[in-house]
Amino acid sequence: MSKKSQKLSKLKEEIENKFGRRKYWLFWEKSTWKEEEIKKFDEKGIRFFEWDERATIVFVAENPSEGTLPGNLLTFKKYMDDNKLSGAFVTDLIKEKSLNEDQVKEIEKDFWKKYDDHIKFFFKEIEIVEPCLIVAIGNKVERVLRDPKFDRKIPVEKIRHYSRTNKTKLRKEIERIAKIYDNLIEQQRAL
Repeated sequence: MSKKSQKLSKLKEEIENKFGRRKYWLFWEKSTWKEEEIKKFDEKGIRFFEWDERATIVFVAENPSEGTLPGNLLTFKKYMDDNKLSGAFVTDLIKEKSLNEDQVKEIEKDFWKKYDDHIKFFFKEIEIVEPCLIVAIGNKVERVLRDPKFDRKIPVEKIRHYSRTNKTKLRKEIERIAKIYDNLIEQQRAL
């Protein structure tokens, strides 16, 4: 196990200790998914959200679902795979599942002031992955990541949330992100 994988494993333990074994959610950790949902990836021949440490791109969603696949998630993942983004690191700003809509709105409203644990875990993920590009999935996540308190030198791009757009627009957005990412990788190699 590499150092980065060891760090993510340790971070998973910290998140689990904070929110409890059944209340946290991690895109990149199969144990937080329901088995029948993981099977849907296999049935469609789509690679699960397993991070490839060579990938330096992070997709950030808002908050966890209940461990079931929200609309268009498999399509979103297929388009990532088709555009050589299959090893991207995918995460949520909010790590705790089973929050109702009002609780999620409260976190979003004052994310930088009241939710130190979520911020701390998110920053640790970014520190471990060391991305050259962060992709905000949806307007709410983009607002948080463009806030001056997210003082990073990492470019942030936005795509529509996969559950709120049609497949054609989603495919075009993923293709756009892949081109931006490829350009950033080329720039890094030239240095």
